[in-house]
Amino acid sequence: MYEIETQLENLARDRSLEITRDGEKGVFVKNNNFDNTIFVTLDALKKNSVDTIVAQSVQGRDVDQITRITGYFSIVSNWNKGKLAELKDRYRVGKYFDSSITDTN
Repeated sequence: MYEIETQLENLARDRSLEITRDGEKGVFVKNNNFDNTIFVTLDALKKNSVDTIVAQSVQGRDVDQITRITGYFSIVSNWNKGKLAELKDRYRVGKYFDSSITDTN
């Protein structure tokens, strides 16, 4: 368990974050690097580490999908639309593939 005031001080040390307290409900954490804001309740602030809260403020935007084809690993974000369509049409074994990752709009 973490103390709320200590957590707020630690969050305020991160220059990329803006912390705005919402009374006794919680705090808004704005990550300026990703222009993203999340709301953290005081209960969640007590239970989670600063690293966990900062990770939530990023919302997975630094995540790349990597695929393995014939023994080679490749980052999918570098692929063109045709190659992404091939990836989407492949037969998948397992339950961990989400086709929405390769959707290009």
